[in-house]
Amino acid sequence: MNNKIKHNINIHNGKAQPVLVTVILMIMCMGILVFALAANSNVTTYFPPSLVKKHLKQWISHPPRIKHEHKTARIYNLNNVMEIYQSNNYELIWFDNLDFKDEGYKFLTLLREAVADDRYFYRYSEIPFIHEVSKKSVFIKDITKLDILVTDAFVSFVQDSLNNDFVPDLNSHDHHNSEAVIVPLNEQIRYTTDDVVTWIIKHVSQNEISIALDTLVPSHDGYLAMREIFNHFIHVTSFQTWKPLPDGVPIRLNQEHIDIPLIRAQLHFFEMASSLVDKQLISYKDYFKSLQFNALTMKLDEELSLQIGLFQEQNGLENTGDIGPQTRKLLQIPPQRFIRKIALNMKRWRRLPDNLGDKYIFVNMAAFDLNLIENNKSIMKMKVIVGRPNRRTPTLIDPIRTLVLNPTWTVPTRIALLDIVPQARRDPNYLKSHNIEVLKGYGANTRVIDPSTVNWSKIRKGNLPFYFRQKSGYNNALGQVKFALPNDMAIYLHDTNHRELFSRDYRALSSGCVRVEKPLDLARALLEGKPNWDKSKIDKVLDHGKTTYVKLPKPVPLYLIYWTAFIDDNGKLQSRDDVYNWDRLQQIGNDVAVNDFSLAP
Repeated sequence: MNNKIKHNINIHNGKAQPVLVTVILMIMCMGILVFALAANSNVTTYFPPSLVKKHLKQWISHPPRIKHEHKTARIYNLNNVMEIYQSNNYELIWFDNLDFKDEGYKFLTLLREAVADDRYFYRYSEIPFIHEVSKKSVFIKDITKLDILVTDAFVSFVQDSLNNDFVPDLNSHDHHNSEAVIVPLNEQIRYTTDDVVTWIIKHVSQNEISIALDTLVPSHDGYLAMREIFNHFIHVTSFQTWKPLPDGVPIRLNQEHIDIPLIRAQLHFFEMASSLVDKQLISYKDYFKSLQFNALTMKLDEELSLQIGLFQEQNGLENTGDIGPQTRKLLQIPPQRFIRKIALNMKRWRRLPDNLGDKYIFVNMAAFDLNLIENNKSIMKMKVIVGRPNRRTPTLIDPIRTLVLNPTWTVPTRIALLDIVPQARRDPNYLKSHNIEVLKGYGANTRVIDPSTVNWSKIRKGNLPFYFRQKSGYNNALGQVKFALPNDMAIYLHDTNHRELFSRDYRALSSGCVRVEKPLDLARALLEGKPNWDKSKIDKVLDHGKTTYVKLPKPVPLYLIYWTAFIDDNGKLQSRDDVYNWDRLQQIGNDVAVNDFSLAP
């Protein structure tokens, strides 16, 4: 045996053997580790409570910020946040170690709904939060920082929500009488930050953050439907493929025009974005690019005309099936503005009580309609006429307790000065021809003034020594029925002696009160269940002509609301013109694309 072979045998049998064993053991250990990790993919990182407490205290001492693009989230309620974590023994609230809790995703959803209208400066911004959550940092310093910032936003959100501070003030109460209605005490409550902190600590200690979040948003079916369409619209719009329609001439049925392909695309885009009925997943990213610009697509055919008509109805326009100025103007609105419009109208639901009542009336001024609802089902709909833009019908929540059949009309001071006095100056016979009396005093002290003795040229604002009352009759401004409301603005529902106005699409025509299309049908529905007040009794009283007050069997809540966006019975988004300029979406906010961050855990 040569020396080389002998040397190799000695190495194998001697010192080299432990090294080989060690290598084999290391390989086996690594294999076991890989197998264990593969067998259990749910291994999670654990943050020791002492480290969590340490980092939370450090962040409270040195308040953090999160920036993403042009959005910044920072601490606004430092002392309140510190108090919350002290009561919680400095534990994470929104995270379970590395995992963002379901409550966190729910809260970010509420934040997105709150700020999407872009009207005001809010003390929180959801974009940095969502961006940070989507990054899934593994560092405890990042998790604790985000937990604190979300808690701070929660403090602000709770206070804004409980106080209805982010519900836009419509400045709608511009009709006033001298007799004020006292606001219920519970509507005057303001929640301080101390109240909010106590409220949060209670829900955190009982592990009821999800329950707390549910109490901060409306639970009405209409609101929940708006939320669904809001998120769907954001998803569709996030692809940023929408293209604006240029100005152009009207396009009629069977005419060809270069804008037709884009009109087809936009109609399909908004149909998909604004419907809760068809939820099929569609890729919108390259939709506009894939259009075939040929002679066939250039024509406004019958199929396209039908789609245009439905789009017009969905937006409160007359169904013509043609592309006129109003329809073209609608198609020029960026989808982001529709999102802001939806978000703004979602907030208006917050004005309504949780329990609307077994039987109630919605009057939507923006849509010019009335809806009588019983047991959550619409039992009667009709057109209404509301106040002109310079005499807007206010938003109100009041019960109807009394009907007045064959009503007289005591003219409100503002209408007397703006309308009646000028007419009396021009035409000495005006008051007599309209069956209007000039009166002084009330009750037993009431006396009639001869209009010919009045120097009408001297009557000015602040110098009206009498009042006007129109007798009941065929030409009475209130018609045959008045639905009385307790408010200090002399606002109520009533019949009218100008029924021809209901044939108009635009019906912001009154001096502030609401004229209803079918007053007798509504009166009968509200008096249903009242003994001895069936249709024949109502007709008999009306024929007699005497002013009669009838108390309802049960007060019926009336909600005078202003919804420029709402979901109809078919699950489609309905949009209406901002007749009172209370949305102001063109003057406030941005029409830029919305960031599409997923909020699903």
